[in-house]
Amino acid sequence: MKCIHQTPNGRLRFCAGCGHYHLEFGNIFLNLTRQQLDGFVKYVMDVDALHYLKLNKDSCNNRKLMLQIGHCGAYFCVTNEELFELRELLGYQRMRVLPNHIFFANNFIAN
Repeated sequence: MKCIHQTPNGRLRFCAGCGHYHLEFGNIFLNLTRQQLDGFVKYVMDVDALHYLKLNKDSCNNRKLMLQIGHCGAYFCVTNEELFELRELLGYQRMRVLPNHIFFANNFIAN
């Protein structure tokens, strides 16, 4: 399994055996196709953190930012600091060559 990028609380890996990307962040683990990962990256990068922090400021939840996972009503709750780390994990600016893909700044190009 090829490690693409790592932060203190997360790791993004590519499994050549199944052709999926494995995203581990805190206690969340996502097994994603390339298309699903692209969509998740776009979603995480586009979240307006300040809007949701204001909207949920009086919520009893410790983590005020809730990122929806799929369409089944599951959410992945993060603090503002965790969102920045997740964005770092998903949006780093270094180029990596993966089996049959080039990964650069959130874009995948098939070789």
